[in-house]
Formats: sequence, structure tokens, C-alpha cells
Amino acid sequence: MRYLKLGENEKISCIGIGCMRIAGMSEKEVDTLVHTALDEGINFPFGSL
Repeated sequence: MRYLKLGENEKISCIGIGCMRIAGMSEKEVDTLVHTALDEGINFPFGSL
């Protein structure tokens, strides 16, 4: 995973996870989505929860 420097001490993944449709998902689906993203190194969410 490639990361971009954010500020002095932070880094964010170049790939973000879109959360716009997360409200229509079950809790189990959201849990799976978030854990898979984190396992792949994605740490930049965007959209509205």
C-alpha cells in the first residue's frame, strides 16, 4: 500500500474506502468491510456514515 504524508507525523493510504452507502448495509457487512480494508492497509475513510 502506498501512503501520503499528512502533517508532521501522520500518513494516509492512497486508496480510501467510500462510506456513502454504508447505511444500507447490515452490521455484519460493515464489520467485514472495515476489517478487510484495515487488513489491506486502508486507513482513509471518506463519505458520510
